[in-house]
Amino acid sequence: MKVRLLAVVFIFCLVLSTFTNVYAAPEKDQPVPNFLTLEVKGDSFEKGDKIVIKGNANVEVEVTAYNEERIVFSKKVPVEGNEFYLEYETSFTDPKGEWKIVARDGLNTKEELVTVLETRESSFLSLVFLSPAPTTFRRTETIGVSVKVSDAGSPLSEANVYFWGADGEKINLLHKEDGIYSETYRIPENGISGPWNLTVVASHRKIGETIGGEGKIALYVEKSPLEIVLVDPVNKEFYFDKPMEIKVKVLYYDGSTMTDGNILVGLSQVKDYGSFPMKSINDGLFTVSVPLMLFENQILSVHFEVSDVYGNSTNQIIGFEPRDYLFYLIKANILIIGVILIVGVGSAFLIFTKTKTHLDKKTLFAENKRLYALKKKNQKNYLVERSISRDDFDKRDAELDTQIRDVRNSMRKLDVEEAKLAAKKQTGKVSPVIKSKKAPVPKSK
Repeated sequence: MKVRLLAVVFIFCLVLSTFTNVYAAPEKDQPVPNFLTLEVKGDSFEKGDKIVIKGNANVEVEVTAYNEERIVFSKKVPVEGNEFYLEYETSFTDPKGEWKIVARDGLNTKEELVTVLETRESSFLSLVFLSPAPTTFRRTETIGVSVKVSDAGSPLSEANVYFWGADGEKINLLHKEDGIYSETYRIPENGISGPWNLTVVASHRKIGETIGGEGKIALYVEKSPLEIVLVDPVNKEFYFDKPMEIKVKVLYYDGSTMTDGNILVGLSQVKDYGSFPMKSINDGLFTVSVPLMLFENQILSVHFEVSDVYGNSTNQIIGFEPRDYLFYLIKANILIIGVILIVGVGSAFLIFTKTKTHLDKKTLFAENKRLYALKKKNQKNYLVERSISRDDFDKRDAELDTQIRDVRNSMRKLDVEEAKLAAKKQTGKVSPVIKSKKAPVPKSK
């Protein structure tokens, strides 16, 4: 009995333990949500001071300092015991002004504002811009950045000189000659758009101390214009009986190729036709297959709407001309054209035949009238005027009678043909021959 009781208790404990583990497991495996705090000790610093940054987090934190759109520094800080800690020592090659300290853990973001001030030593050096001129530039345009650095009027050849690009990157300027530091710089596709304060900083270590300087020049940056280059069909021709395969490349202001962007294609003369997205293949090549239809205008105007991921955009229309358009129309409407040709040829034949018959009858009537007039004149010459002999009269009269008979036979033939045409038009059958009435022949006196 005791053995059975112990067995039951053992099984009960085993089942209870299993259920407890099942329900407890989700709670144990549940990830701890990220949390983030940020604290900066102080809100105003001079160049050369240390900025202490700390806070709480449960994953690695990235700390970045911005001055306007310039990146002053960016560091990844490990977390120990849910805390992170960073010391940043400012230098004379850091920009003055308001800094935004930003901490990120992948999900959360915290910000603090501080101010960094010049000191007497950090503003000893003179920085004079030689280029660029304060004007407007475009993204992807290449400019020359050149400054002359001097200390109390003497050119410095061993200074550390930097500037910040339009995308916030810190770039070193190299010494060329006589205190002139220069570098060519391509404004990137994702560079700042709008006012840009190009800032240059310098520092120099002299006996027992470090001195520095800072200079700015106001520029303006516009978004890069984009140009669509047609790759295929290069001759701008297409066939109506199959989709048109279009391939294009998109170039920035400096001729470099756009590789990451969106292109929508539409037909500008067709309302509500819709748009087709172009597909990126490789090396900046985009393609699309456009279904076609008959249009009133033979020129097909294709509208391209282009934009990249940085906000550079353009709209452009390219005209394409149909090839073998007449052949396509004939092929597409061959039945209608065939019927029209058959009806047209048949009608033309009937009209021609009827017109010819009418003209022939008119000519024969005139000839018949002329011959009777000659016959009367012959009779007058012999019977009234006695100007010809009996033999001449008989001979001439016989000739005229023969000619009149020929004309009357021809007229009968035309009547028969006209009757046949009329019968075909009404019933499609040939009507019996209709004999024409004989023209009266005046009797000889």
